[in-house]
Amino acid sequence: IAQGQLQISGGINVGSGGIFSAGPLSVGVASSTQTNPVSAFFQGSVSIGTTTPYSKLTVWGSGTGSNKLVNFVNSASSTLFTVLENGSVGIGTTTPSSLLSVHGNSYISGSSFFGGALTATSTLSVTGLTTLGNASTTNLSISNNLWIGGNATTTSNGYFTTNGYIGVGTTTPWAQLSINPNGISGPAFAIGSSTATNFIV
Repeated sequence: IAQGQLQISGGINVGSGGIFSAGPLSVGVASSTQTNPVSAFFQGSVSIGTTTPYSKLTVWGSGTGSNKLVNFVNSASSTLFTVLENGSVGIGTTTPSSLLSVHGNSYISGSSFFGGALTATSTLSVTGLTTLGNASTTNLSISNNLWIGGNATTTSNGYFTTNGYIGVGTTTPWAQLSINPNGISGPAFAIGSSTATNFIV
């Protein structure tokens, strides 16, 4: 057929040679009233952009950069899921800046492991227990104010505990505020600065 369309009302079986199309190939459903319509069924592997598929579905890109490899789009033309040729995956974004970029809310019911640093640019809210084993040589570093609404205990070098009591240099405070110099050089408690001290113990 030089020009026109080839219409087949029944099924068609293609041998091992397959189908080659120099232009777009469209497979549609003949009847919208068909029960559980199937537009296309592939018993073997499907490859796009390559003749040697690595899996049941292989999409071969044109490079290794930030071009889009796969997009999942809903009926409102909103992109839900994007995979770039460099391996980055975006959920809720078409321009993922990391291997996994999620723009929106997420829920994880199981455990998560972070082998690197965890950075929160907004508020970090934790409603359950939080255990800080030994994140760094300083254990816990706070560059701003520290507010403790409940109990906190640590057996690190600072020996900071609170359960109605606060202990500095001790894990067993015997008063509301207990300071144990523990053999350090210098005063145990001072009000003022190194140049203008008003009270020293």
